[in-house]
This record gives sequence, structure tokens and C-alpha cells, in this order.
Amino acid sequence: MIWNIQPTLDLLATSTTKLLQRYGTTNIKDKQAQQIDTFSNSWTNEILLVHPQIPIFSRQISYLNKKIILAIVIAPWWLGQPWFIILMNQSNKYLIHGQSSQCLIKGLNKENQKSFLPPGKIAAFLMSQKWQKDRMFLTQIQDRIGLSRGAQQLLIDRRRFETQRHYLYAMRTLAEFSYEHGPSIDQLLSISPGFLLLEVINWFTRQNPSAFSANTLQSCLNSTHSLIFIILQTALTPSKMAYRAILN
Repeated sequence: MIWNIQPTLDLLATSTTKLLQRYGTTNIKDKQAQQIDTFSNSWTNEILLVHPQIPIFSRQISYLNKKIILAIVIAPWWLGQPWFIILMNQSNKYLIHGQSSQCLIKGLNKENQKSFLPPGKIAAFLMSQKWQKDRMFLTQIQDRIGLSRGAQQLLIDRRRFETQRHYLYAMRTLAEFSYEHGPSIDQLLSISPGFLLLEVINWFTRQNPSAFSANTLQSCLNSTHSLIFIILQTALTPSKMAYRAILN
């Protein structure tokens, strides 16, 4: 159970890959499945669990986004894949489970090492109609303004991508800071903004000693604000570019 949501149907599974007792399949010969030819069935009263095959991931996610009411999608955390951007744009929230080697159970047909997933993280993504309602609301506003649908598509998708990209950047910055200083969660929550700013400045100048002092202070101040207030950093000074290069 994730986010206190209990899936009711394992979609696009087989008798050997299913994670739930109830599952749907596209194989018409699978007599154990609750749904045969599952794409022709209604999912109105179902909470779906989806872990599709990687080669057809993008097509399946795009199809699901038009049909589902509520679903949890299990997928590798592969930032460079086109379907990953689609999944991030079309999901409400996500949760990283951990490394694939620790989360996945090797099946009987996976003895070949080449069949394993590359090292990386596994995450769960929540897809629901709330995203569609939010998009419809933004579309109605932009219709009144007079923007074309093409411009609306770019604005809405870019807004979601920038927000999620910024969140990942801020979390990675905080992770680097925590790794070096070793504070507990309670200690991090109790750190005052001024003290945190000084600590970030000290950390930054050690990593990038050639940065100009004014740019360094501005970069650290914005980085600290982003960690505390989740403020999107829009300007890129040379020191910010160097700082991001270090993190990436």
C-alpha cells in the first residue's frame, strides 16, 4: 500500500508477473486473469497497479492518461528517457522505493545477467484525474486570454516540468549538504535560515574556490531560499552554473 491507496487490479500483467491476485492481461488465452483483452474493459471502479514493459512504456503511459481514474505506476528512475518526462508531467506525486537490486525479486527466467535492469532506483508514480482537472482549469483561463492551443500546451507542460525539475534540484542540493555534514532530520528542520546560509556558503566556496564573492553570495542565498521556501531559480549566474555542474 502506497499513500494509503490499495490497488485493486494489476494491469497488463501475466500469471507470472502479477503483483496482485486480480490482474488484467491482453493475452486472450490466460484463463486466470480477471480481465481478458484488458484495454476493451472499463476501469471506472478500479485502482490500477501498472508496471508495464520498458520497450512499450511511453505508449502505454500515454494511453493510460486518457483512460484512468486512479493508478499507481511502478517504473525505473531513468531521467534521460522520453517516457520518464511524460510520466513526471502526467503524475501528481512520486515516491522512490530504493535501488532496483534491493526492490526487485529475480524471477526464474531472469538467470541471464543481461536480463536485469541497469543499476538505478525504482519509483512509484500516482496518476489521477486531478491532473486532468487542473489542466482543464488552466486551459479555460488561457482560452479567455486568447492563447492558441499550441502555446497552451507548451506553457502548461513547461510549467510542470520546471516545477518538478526545481524540486529535484533542491532535494539533491539538500542531500549533498546532509551527506557532508551528517545532520539528522530533526536537526535539519531546526536549522535557522541564517545559519543554513552560512553553512551553504562555506560548503560552496570549498567546492568552487574560484567563484566571485558577489556571485557566490547570490548563488548561495538563492540556493538556501530554494531549500527553505521552494523558490524557483530563474537567473543563471556563472557561479550558479558551476554549482549545478558540481552537483550534476
